[in-house]
Amino acid sequence: MFTSSLGASVEASFEGGTVEGPLGTVAMSSPGGALALLARRSLRRLDLRGQLGLRGGVITLTGQTASPNVAAAVVSGPWTGTFVGLEAGFTVWRRVRLGLAAEGGYVLLPTVGTSAGQPLAGVEGPWLGTSAHAGVSF
Repeated sequence: MFTSSLGASVEASFEGGTVEGPLGTVAMSSPGGALALLARRSLRRLDLRGQLGLRGGVITLTGQTASPNVAAAVVSGPWTGTFVGLEAGFTVWRRVRLGLAAEGGYVLLPTVGTSAGQPLAGVEGPWLGTSAHAGVSF
């Protein structure tokens, strides 16, 4: 038997990484989150979800130069964008759930750091992500 429902979701996240550039390394950290409308369709243990929402945060880019003749800099700023997400999940035992998800979106308010006058790291343009997850419902 199918069941359907509508709702909302709130998410907190943290992303980080590094990228090598012509003059050194840039470290990125971005705490953020998302707000979304959620539609769900379930058939016994299978659960399909669709999301439409806003994702954003504050990104900090920290430059680390390889040369003492080059000044390093820190760039920090907000970013936000819209996204659409799809998820398929399966209840394996009572409240334990496994799932696969895909999300695509576009950054509306970007923050980008440059190196040697060229964009090197930041949050801008389209994004696409996938994830596998396990969860417990309370």
